[in-house]
Order: sequence, then C-alpha cells, then structure tokens
Amino acid sequence: MIVKELLTAVTGAMTTGTASRGTEVEGWFVMVKDTQGRFQSNQLWGDGWGWSLFIADQPDSSVTTNYKTECIGCHIPARKYDWIYLNGYRVLETTK
Repeated sequence: MIVKELLTAVTGAMTTGTASRGTEVEGWFVMVKDTQGRFQSNQLWGDGWGWSLFIADQPDSSVTTNYKTECIGCHIPARKYDWIYLNGYRVLETTK
C-alpha cells in the first residue's frame, strides 16, 4: 500500500532564501497492490492496483469513481515502474 499525503503549501521568504512548506492536510492518494486481479468488476481496481483519492473533510469515502479516467493518465510516465513514481523515494527504487 502506498499513501501520499497532500498538504496545502505555503511559500515565503526565509533568511536562507525562498522556501515552501506543507501546512494543512488536503487529502490522501492511496494505491493498494493487487497481484491477483481480485476486483475486476470494480472501477477503482485495475492494472495491478486499487486507486483512490480521499479528501480531508470526507476521509471515510473515496472521491474517485473510475481509475481509468481519473488516475491512470497521470501515471503514464511511470508505467514501466508498475505505475508508481520512484524518483524521490529511494526506498522504492531499491525494491525494483
């Protein structure tokens, strides 16, 4: 399972230069690996993963309705890495 926390960003001048930092949680992108293709009739599952976006003010239900129209398009550049972006995540790079 991969969970990417989405934060509101604030950018401002610091003594060391311009810096950005996360503040409030906006939501979470969640991917759950499914090597068995167990949920073929569910539109949130496919290409080896379960795909969902949860927003902070409704954390109990996914706002994603179809991964093919809402998720996969952004993941095309990461297709050869099992649809996940490895750059910036050294621990994931070592598992491939």
